[in-house]
Order: sequence, then structure tokens, then C-alpha cells
Amino acid sequence: MASHSSDTKNRPEPPAFTRLDRVVVVGTSGSGKTTLARALASRFDVPFIEMDALNWGPNWGMRDTETFRESVDRATSGKFWVADGNYGRARDIHWGRATALIWLNYGMVRCFWQVLNRCVVRIVTREKIFSGNVESFRLTFLDRESLLWWVLTTHGPRRKRFEASFKDGRYGEARVIEFRYPWQAERFLRCVSRSSGDIE
Repeated sequence: MASHSSDTKNRPEPPAFTRLDRVVVVGTSGSGKTTLARALASRFDVPFIEMDALNWGPNWGMRDTETFRESVDRATSGKFWVADGNYGRARDIHWGRATALIWLNYGMVRCFWQVLNRCVVRIVTREKIFSGNVESFRLTFLDRESLLWWVLTTHGPRRKRFEASFKDGRYGEARVIEFRYPWQAERFLRCVSRSSGDIE
């Protein structure tokens, strides 16, 4: 991981886009997609679309594909928005409509610890998320479908699939920008302007 004390003169400038009207923030679990997407939506003053909220029903029930796709279609029908999440079963909709795809391509260790910290906080606070669902010790540490196990087993393969998807050009003219370190995303957030698509 790059140190913040490194010579800033050697750091690349944040990229400029033609338009940032419709942005999807993608990455493996624990990369911070929701945090960055929500912050971008607030900065641009546009709707924030949380894919997990569209996907999960009460008692951690996953909504059927048709219902989920209809929800994504409605949510992304506007001219301006920022969305988080990957969700292959609706990717042709929200990725296909995006003018920019921001890829948080962080290492597995960082993503794992971010998920672990988030889960522990939610277990302790009993925070309600996605249709009133709550994290539990059993689901986090004992279940075979634990999010922690999901991060460990899917991180590498998903990074490869993202890269392949971006290269094949199936998502139209959306500009892809890759961040390898959180400071790059943070600097981008401070500097970018949706209205001009350029760095302020």
C-alpha cells in the first residue's frame, strides 16, 4: 500500500471525464463501493442507488430476478444518478446506462478487514439495513455463506472478471477508471466536478 508520505509529485492526477452523469462504483466485497458512491451522489446532488437495498428483502430473502431487474430499471431511468454494486443479473441495465464506471481495485487484505470491521460494528449496534435486516454473529462467523468467507473465496476471481468485462467493451461508451489505493478515490472525490466532468 502506498504511503501518504510519498512524494506527491509522482502521484498521478485524478482523471477527467467527458461526463459524470451516471456513475456506477464497482469492486469486490469490502472495497468501499457504497461509501464512495454515496459521497459522490452527495457531492453531485443526484440520486444515490444502493443495489443491495434493491436486492435484499426481509429476513435476508433475495428478490427474484424479474423483480430485481424491474427495480434497477426504474431506479436508473433518470439522467443523473450514482449507483454502487456489481450484480451480474442486472449489469446490462445499470452498467449499460452508465457514463462512467469507477473500479475500486483494492487488495484482498484491505477488503477483508473492512468487511470484518463493518460486520462487527453492525453486530454490536444491531444496525438495521436492507429491509430491516441485521447482521448476526452466526451469519458473520458460523454460516457457510458468511460474507467473510465470500470475500476470501471470490476476491481474486471477481477481479479477473471485472478486468475482462471492461476490456470487451460490452458496456457501451462508459469510461472506466481504476483506483488501486483509497487515497486515489479520496483525492478524486475532493477534486472532481460532475457538471464539467473535469477537475476543479
